[in-house]
Amino acid sequence: MFEALNGANGANGANGANGANGASPAGMLFLLGGGLPRPMGASPWPILENLRLRWRAQLQISDEVVPEGLSACETFQSRSKAKDSGSSEVSAFTGWTIENSAVAAVAQLALMATDRNWAKECDPERWCKKDDTAAEDVMVGHELDMLEELMGYRDGVMSEAIAQANGIIPYFQGLAGFTAASHPYTTNLCIIALNLGQFIVMFYKDQYNRPRPSQLRPALLPSMEVPGHASYPSGHSIESHLIANLLSVVIGPENRANGLLRPLADRIAINREVMGLHYRSDSEAGRRAAAKVTKLLGAVAALPVSYEPRSSAATSEAAALSEPKLPTSSETPTKSQVAADGKQRPILYDTLVKARLEWHPEEKETEQVTQGERTKQAGKAWLQIQRRFESLAAEIAKDQARAVALAAEIAKENARAAALAAEIAKEQSAGAAAAS
Repeated sequence: MFEALNGANGANGANGANGANGASPAGMLFLLGGGLPRPMGASPWPILENLRLRWRAQLQISDEVVPEGLSACETFQSRSKAKDSGSSEVSAFTGWTIENSAVAAVAQLALMATDRNWAKECDPERWCKKDDTAAEDVMVGHELDMLEELMGYRDGVMSEAIAQANGIIPYFQGLAGFTAASHPYTTNLCIIALNLGQFIVMFYKDQYNRPRPSQLRPALLPSMEVPGHASYPSGHSIESHLIANLLSVVIGPENRANGLLRPLADRIAINREVMGLHYRSDSEAGRRAAAKVTKLLGAVAALPVSYEPRSSAATSEAAALSEPKLPTSSETPTKSQVAADGKQRPILYDTLVKARLEWHPEEKETEQVTQGERTKQAGKAWLQIQRRFESLAAEIAKDQARAVALAAEIAKENARAAALAAEIAKEQSAGAAAAS
């Protein structure tokens, strides 16, 4: 069930940035370059004669398009009278895999965040001002020098980096102490985070289209295959930080692993730098983007409301969605109320609550029934999820403030070093002039 975790099925994104390449369930990569067999069989083709349907085996591809509504032909009408399909008893598909649910969750989130202009709100912004080429050359030169220095650590990192190229979820499982069997919804949450991270990162990679470090400095000689997409931002960075952030929401601050989640995400990102695949600014951008996405999720994606497209004649619910916010306890319905209202709760919300309950079963949802009218109380789990989103946003803001302060200190130190170098050069010039 959880084959996704070993990265064999690239479509699920569990193998990090390389997951976009895709692979078959058997693990065989499908390449556009060809070389794979294309067997042709005797495929059945519909033939209509006097509005009655029959099938004929064909080896060649027909030059006609199959008409719609074939199941309404008289042939099938007569059969349906004699045999009940039972469709009223089974109204929904129940065999969704987590890989496909994760893709559906991303589609829901993209739809719900339309009014927030997520592309702008989650933008990690360019690594350097676009029109300041001199400053960019200096910055990129420093980053490339740093990557050359990190090459000395490749032997020690190699096995870990290769494993993380094919799957990062097992590292978070090992840190927090859970498995797909012990905490299935927590594992599902991680897979959703991976798919969401891949969706976001590929958008920005296309926008910025930054060359890989080895394109600028071939001597870096990456020890792994360079992924077939742009460098900025780092996919492993945004995916691992999204996993860390959402895990932090469900396991809670009292869990000893909580304080190590984001450092593990940083480690995974740095390992990609050691392999020569990413600049330092790629990793930092991934972390910033993950923080912005997490903030957006806290405000929009986890709202337990219908995610139906908003019509021109906006309903009160649609109007509320245009200004998303965390719901209060009185606004938050439980799953049964959502079902009673005929609304579908977003997959991420449902997964967050169930994952939270795997770690905190005492927060189970409750409901009261009085005088035939159902009054729902928000589950403690959702209230705790709200608070964790809020506190996590505060923690991230503090980290970002520290980063800004550190950058300012580094800039001051660089300015002092430059001034000192200028003074030394001036004295050397004066000494040379006096000697002549």
